[in-house]
Amino acid sequence: MRHGVVPVAESENKTPVTRIYSAESVLRGRRIYMNKCSQCHGENGRGVDKVDLQKLSKEIPNFNFYLLVSSYKQKMPGWKNVLTEKEIKDLENYIYSLAKK
Repeated sequence: MRHGVVPVAESENKTPVTRIYSAESVLRGRRIYMNKCSQCHGENGRGVDKVDLQKLSKEIPNFNFYLLVSSYKQKMPGWKNVLTEKEIKDLENYIYSLAKK
């Protein structure tokens, strides 16, 4: 079974959301990402024949990350039953931090 992140429909609100998160959350998210996501999305988020998460998080600033990793119909299975809500938020924060690089 493969897991990862793929884009979903962009929200109608085109104004980027200001994201406030701690360095600790990003670090926890990085650990989760390296363990569960890097196999398909690469260590730097640019993808291994898959979605470039750095580009995705820049181009779709308001995408619904929780929906993406839950059970939304998509090519990858969801993580809702694998990760806690806090872990999902930490992972989201890490992925958004990639866009700043």
